[in-house]
Amino acid sequence: MKEKKGARFSIKMKILVSSMCINVLICLVMGICIYKYVRITYIRNAAQDILAVCKIAAGQINGNLLDLLEEGSDLSYANTVIQEEMDEILQSADLYAIYTIGERNGDIVYLSQPADYGYDIGKPIEDKYKSEVRQAMSSTGYVSGNIETGMDGEHFITAYSPIKNKSGQVVGALGIDRIVDDLLESLNAIIETIVVIGLVLCAVSGVVSTFLARGITRGLKAVNKKISELVSNDGDLTQKIPVKGNDEVTDIAISINELLEYIRGVVSSISNSSNKLSGSVDSALNTATRTTDQLHSVSSTMEEMSAAMEQTSSSVQQVQGSTNKIKEEVQDMYTSVQEGTAYAGEMEKRALEMRKKAESETEEAKRAADDMTESLNENIEKSKAVENISGLTETILQIASQTNLLSLNASIEAARAGEHGKGFAVVAEEISGLATNSAETARKIQIISDEVIGNVRGLADEATKMVDFVREKTIGGYQQLMETGVQYQEDAQKISEMLKSMEAASQNIENSMNDVSNAMDDVAATVDESARGIGNVASAVNDVTDNMKENTAVVNENSEIAQQLDTEVNKFKF
Repeated sequence: MKEKKGARFSIKMKILVSSMCINVLICLVMGICIYKYVRITYIRNAAQDILAVCKIAAGQINGNLLDLLEEGSDLSYANTVIQEEMDEILQSADLYAIYTIGERNGDIVYLSQPADYGYDIGKPIEDKYKSEVRQAMSSTGYVSGNIETGMDGEHFITAYSPIKNKSGQVVGALGIDRIVDDLLESLNAIIETIVVIGLVLCAVSGVVSTFLARGITRGLKAVNKKISELVSNDGDLTQKIPVKGNDEVTDIAISINELLEYIRGVVSSISNSSNKLSGSVDSALNTATRTTDQLHSVSSTMEEMSAAMEQTSSSVQQVQGSTNKIKEEVQDMYTSVQEGTAYAGEMEKRALEMRKKAESETEEAKRAADDMTESLNENIEKSKAVENISGLTETILQIASQTNLLSLNASIEAARAGEHGKGFAVVAEEISGLATNSAETARKIQIISDEVIGNVRGLADEATKMVDFVREKTIGGYQQLMETGVQYQEDAQKISEMLKSMEAASQNIENSMNDVSNAMDDVAATVDESARGIGNVASAVNDVTDNMKENTAVVNENSEIAQQLDTEVNKFKF
């Protein structure tokens, strides 16, 4: 029974709509391109014509008079003459406006214009036109390619041409705005023509597309008719579509015939495969039954292995607990050895400090003894100056003895002199008494000096003994202290080395215990994993057993499907 078809967009309509859209697009693009090209060409030609007219008109303007125009000279003779010349140009040409321009005081301004414009000489021109005017004055002329719109709605193109005096110097420029409304009317007419031509082309393309679509759909309808007949003949794959012509529809008919031939081969192959499938299903059913029995045996064996692995896991856990306990004790021993090593290091450090301090104080004691010896020697040398007093007293005694001799001689001479020598005799006696006193005093000084010298020598001997005592006792004590510090340091080093050896041994033991612990962990993990694997295998065997039961049911179902498939294939004629 055919299904009811709803509204659809036929191939014919698709071809028509697509063709019309493409044709309209092509006509639109071509029309726009043609219009733009024509517009540009028309405006360019019109601009050149306007520039030529501007150059001719500029030749009619008196440049000498234009050069005389200044701001406020609107009523001058020169302005009047130039205005008359511009009026003649206006009458002979279709112009929107005409005016002269020049440069005054560095700015571009309007000069002479027709009287009815109402502009004064010297008014600056708009900024947007200044560059165009300067370009025109520095060349043969300038024309704008833009169409502008006036206040009254008229359209014009502006051109500028230089004005020269009799000497050939540029004194200004003539500007004209020529009306181009007729040009725009021509362009509008061209647009209308392009639109009409485009519509005609679209209509022609629509007719042609209709004929083409009708020819294409006619062949497709013929192919569809034959396929419907094929479907209505109860799957008769021996029928074929008649092939006529040499176009794409013919290619479709040939492809459909080849498809029918291929389907006939496929149906024949399915029929043969269905027969083979029935035999394979019976064989698979027997194999599934035998496999199920074998899986039951494997399942019981795996359960026994699982129980053995659980027992092994329990033993491994006990060994692992003992290993962990030994490991903890080794760690405690290692910690104690580390503390002893640290204490030995501190003891060695204190011994080294004591040794350094003893060496330092020994050096200081040596320096102090040396300084004391040097100071005593210097003072002893200085005290020897007392011995010089003894020499001086000897000299004084000699002088006193000589003085006594001189005094005796003087007394003798005074006695000889008689009365005249009495005074001299008195002096001689005084001198003799003074010499005697000096000699007595010198003897006392000599006695005291001898005592002082004896005391100084005794003091020097005692100081020497004291320095020797300092050298022997104090420095010797420091030296012994230093030797004790060295021995103390060596003992601390030996203790530290012994503790380090014990620490290394403890570390090795701990590492070994860690290795043993890790190995036991690995063994435990392996045993657990093996136990889980055996459990998984047992579970998998059970699953496979269940799957085999399901497969047996599926095989039985496939047997029924193969029989149904064979029944359906036999419905085709091939």
